[in-house]
Amino acid sequence: MNTLNTIYFSLFLFISLLGIEEAFAQDLNNYLEDAAENNPGLKAKYQEYLSALEKTPQMGALPDPRLSFGYFINPVQTRAGDQVARISLEQMLPWFGTLKARKDAATQEAKVRFEAFMQLRNELYFNVKKAYFQLYNIQQNMKLSKDNLKILESYERVATQKYENDLASMVDILRVQIQIRNERNKLLTLEENLSAQYAQLNALLNRAPDAMTEIPEVLPSSFNLMNTDSLRTLILENHPSLSILREESRLLEREARLADLSSRPEIGVGIDYGFMRARTDMEVPDNGMDMIMPMVSMSIPIFNKNKYTAARQEVKFRQENNVLATESQQNELMAILETALSDYQITQNKVQLYEAQIESTQQAINILNNAYETTSQSFEEVLEFQMQILEYKIMLNEALTAARIARARLDELIAAEVIMNNK
Repeated sequence: MNTLNTIYFSLFLFISLLGIEEAFAQDLNNYLEDAAENNPGLKAKYQEYLSALEKTPQMGALPDPRLSFGYFINPVQTRAGDQVARISLEQMLPWFGTLKARKDAATQEAKVRFEAFMQLRNELYFNVKKAYFQLYNIQQNMKLSKDNLKILESYERVATQKYENDLASMVDILRVQIQIRNERNKLLTLEENLSAQYAQLNALLNRAPDAMTEIPEVLPSSFNLMNTDSLRTLILENHPSLSILREESRLLEREARLADLSSRPEIGVGIDYGFMRARTDMEVPDNGMDMIMPMVSMSIPIFNKNKYTAARQEVKFRQENNVLATESQQNELMAILETALSDYQITQNKVQLYEAQIESTQQAINILNNAYETTSQSFEEVLEFQMQILEYKIMLNEALTAARIARARLDELIAAEVIMNNK
């Protein structure tokens, strides 16, 4: 199986393990497509690539021929007549293979620009996902806050009824009213955060800051991951930053070839045409016949030896730098991978913890609610557990959001969307 088929197979396996609901994937993919088509920074990077493509025909073209004309104020006397004017046409030709080497280098430079565009698109996809998940998190916290506010208001009604029946003190009513005001203030803060998050996502999509974005009611809460070795392989094969360095390595090979060719002479071919005026003082063979003289010239690169040597040495140093930069980038990506995997595992542990805590706390709340409605059970304890379960639910949302973002980081590392789009 060749490398390309291996990539496709690995990606298919990877996507198959995601377990993402179709509606969610399609909804998010629509935003990724919008960002790719409309983000001005990405469009500018693509224009750089298109600009680089236009250099290929320029580099493969011959220099313009040189045309010169001379008129003799005092005609030059020759046996066949007086030469009164001369016109010359000359074409310089680079050394054999130079034009092709220039075209190859220009084409390779365009490939480097394209990989830079792909890297920016990869980063844009991650930023869109991150903003999307954070927006969902705020909406879920708002929903929790509204639900908790309804529960607190029901507590207020129960406390008021018990107070009117002399079964509770005014302190119970004040306690719940304090929590209601706090919850309403939290809700206002979340609404402000929601507007700011909308603006952040819309900026990536190049939309108006207040444009509405549809977010599903439910997002997947867990994903299956590939094993670490498979992830490492996909990262090393597909991450755009490494692709850039690989294309730069090929570019340097072509620049090294150009550096060698630049020290070779250029050859000029041309023709001289002389306008003759016939002699009147005698008759001679070919009297007054114009002169045609083919010409060949050659540049002699003997005064720029240091220049050509320095050019070759420069390419050599850049090649060594490319090798070191590639090794450094691989190490950095592996470190990012380990961090992302660690973050994902930590958030999964937190999710399990918070789910268990929520279940236990809810059981305690149910017991305390029944006790408070029928006995003189402390209302302070009821409120404490109610706020505790809200805190656990919010922390659960935060953990799930962190897991989704960690997963999005893994997608960025293996360039999942980039590979699918290329395919």
